[in-house]
Amino acid sequence: MKLTKKSPFMFTNDDDSYMTKIGVVIVDVQNDFCEVGGYAWNYADDRESLISATNKIKDLIETAKDHNFPCFFVRSYFDEKYKLPTLIEKHRDLQINEVVCREGSWGAEFCDVFPNQDDPIVTKHTSDSFLYTFLEPLLRKYNISTIILSGFLTEICVLETGRSALQRGFRVLIPQECTSGLYQSCVVGALDELKTRGAKVFSLDSMLKILVSEAKQKRKHSIGHIEGSGSREFKQIELEFANPFPTKNNDEIKIKNNASTD
Repeated sequence: MKLTKKSPFMFTNDDDSYMTKIGVVIVDVQNDFCEVGGYAWNYADDRESLISATNKIKDLIETAKDHNFPCFFVRSYFDEKYKLPTLIEKHRDLQINEVVCREGSWGAEFCDVFPNQDDPIVTKHTSDSFLYTFLEPLLRKYNISTIILSGFLTEICVLETGRSALQRGFRVLIPQECTSGLYQSCVVGALDELKTRGAKVFSLDSMLKILVSEAKQKRKHSIGHIEGSGSREFKQIELEFANPFPTKNNDEIKIKNNASTD
């Protein structure tokens, strides 16, 4: 089998049996993390960033859905009955008695971001969206290889989810305006760590352009007229993603440096 590069994110073969895809993962956009009066609102050093990030996430979801990219919604239930013993002990030592995102509570409800009936929803009970959940099998089922990661809180659940995604071989892209946390210094530190581990951080504007450009490639592919990597937005980041897929089972991967534009 010969795989041919069509864009930094999409690989196809001649019989179309293999295609990697982009998926948007939205983590913990719940009242306790980003709404006025929620847990995070009471402690955040930049409350407005929570509201702003929520609005930007809505823009990201709207663009993704307009161009038929799947969105995966992750929510947290942190009731005592779900906590791991080590976490219970840690909270006891720190004298943390407040329950965040209790199942069935206002705090656990989605905040201004409402999944459609067909949108996958993953429930987690730790800060890692992959740990003891079906997120990874779900992404594999959709043949997702590149994750656009967004949500709350940057320095906790987004960081842990990003780490896990990278360890599992997913490519991770983060629109920086689509995440925030309790302390902005920690937000910056978390994003820097994920970049060190291999994630790519873009502005939301650039991320939306990437989605639109990738959608064009998908449409061209569906009618059999892909003519190279396409738009200039991809040209700017193509070097960062040069040959990101390792050769497996002696398959030959041919990278086509095609300079044509739409």
